[in-house]
Amino acid sequence: VNITPLTFTLPEDIRAFESARKTSPTAVWIYKPVNSSCGRGIRLLKSALTKSQEQSLLNIQGVVQRYVDRPLLLDGYKFDLRLYVVVTSFDPLIAYLNPDGLVRLATEKYCVSADNLGHRTMHLTNYSVNKHSETYVKNLDTLGADPANQHEEEEEEEESPPSSDDAEEGGEEGARRSQGEKAAVRPSASR
Repeated sequence: VNITPLTFTLPEDIRAFESARKTSPTAVWIYKPVNSSCGRGIRLLKSALTKSQEQSLLNIQGVVQRYVDRPLLLDGYKFDLRLYVVVTSFDPLIAYLNPDGLVRLATEKYCVSADNLGHRTMHLTNYSVNKHSETYVKNLDTLGADPANQHEEEEEEEESPPSSDDAEEGGEEGARRSQGEKAAVRPSASR
């Protein structure tokens, strides 16, 4: 069983993409530009593109896939799981699954229709997109933190500016944490 959605690399596969859109006129497609992160440039498209949309797809490298319009949902919300695995050998297969992982949730209940293709907080699970939603709930269950003292720790962090030691200690992640952003789950070196 092939579970990979129909995928095209643009602009190289633009003719094949046009053919697929004609074959499936009611399909929804998701476009992801190259060299981007944090949900930037991702957009959902109908099969019937405007001339300006077609032209922009010719000028920007990216990947377009048939949108999975009936995804597995968690309490009505889109989600994704990040599991960290290290494979040290393929024959024999030896793999280590990190006990920590990451779950990312959209902040708007899922319902696909032509009217809501622009609702990024419904269709994307990126933290960078959803943290700005009014319905975003910060994860207070961080590693090494006592949930009972979480609010006090956050207030203390806001009062004192981050030191250069904080940023050096954990690189970019340490700098973000020192500015009050708590990582929900971070991988550890344990097997």
